[in-house]
Amino acid sequence: MKTEDILSLFKWLARIMYVGAIIGVLVQAGIFVTNFYLPDTPSPHNKINIPLYDLRIDHPELYFQLLCLTILLAIVKFLLWKNMADILGKISLSTPFTKPIASKLVNVGHVLVTISFLNFTSEYVLQQIAGIEGMAPLLASSFFKFDSDASYLLYAGVVYVMSQLFKRGVELQQENELTI
Repeated sequence: MKTEDILSLFKWLARIMYVGAIIGVLVQAGIFVTNFYLPDTPSPHNKINIPLYDLRIDHPELYFQLLCLTILLAIVKFLLWKNMADILGKISLSTPFTKPIASKLVNVGHVLVTISFLNFTSEYVLQQIAGIEGMAPLLASSFFKFDSDASYLLYAGVVYVMSQLFKRGVELQQENELTI
């Protein structure tokens, strides 16, 4: 495959992930809104509703923290894929080193650090919830699984180095254009 083909493939993949992130935010927002305004009696059809309802009644601060962190993570991941789609949409193989690309890479690094922070915070809230009796179905749900390892910090470091390389590439490219 040629480099142009690979870049085109990644542009499409980033767009698909961007659309998926939009859908994820909408689903998370829908779940957030419906769970925040739960009826007085939870639906017995969903295994997660009863512990979530109990958490809402008995520990409203943990309930609110958990739902807010969940929606914040969805929004920040949406921003990550938006930035990635923008980068891949703007990058050109003839002039890859541009200021907009370098600034978008810095933004991606900041978003990755934010995701890592929110994941660690969410894991702390889940540990507090784990101490409450009857919350096992809630904790077993894939809806409340967070990546609390340091992988997003590693990604942020790699993206930071790349952004610095792109900034230096912009400087060198501008110096080269000034040279006769």
